[in-house]
Amino acid sequence: RNEGRLDAFKEKWHHSCGGAAPQIHHCPGVIDARRGYGLTISLLQCLERAKQMDLEVNVIFEDDARLFERPESLYFCDAEKRRNMLWSGLPEDSFITFLGGHSWKYQNADEDG
Repeated sequence: RNEGRLDAFKEKWHHSCGGAAPQIHHCPGVIDARRGYGLTISLLQCLERAKQMDLEVNVIFEDDARLFERPESLYFCDAEKRRNMLWSGLPEDSFITFLGGHSWKYQNADEDG
């Protein structure tokens, strides 16, 4: 069921960003029958691991996260552009920021986002 998902994730990001793809570390998912519980525990474990890595910024993605095929999306590939265009606009004491969306609608239904 999960076979190849991490490889597919890395491949999509490498396709979008080329050599500028962010460094990716795997945080295993937690499977639990309770709705949202496994995801919450996985996120907590990822945050703990990120804290141990002691980096200035850590970004945690679900395995189906993809960049839109637009030039603006590629700003996320470049660490300096990420810092200047995304992180620099956040309050200095920000602990967590959520990026993304669940569903997108376009004027042209055929447009692929």
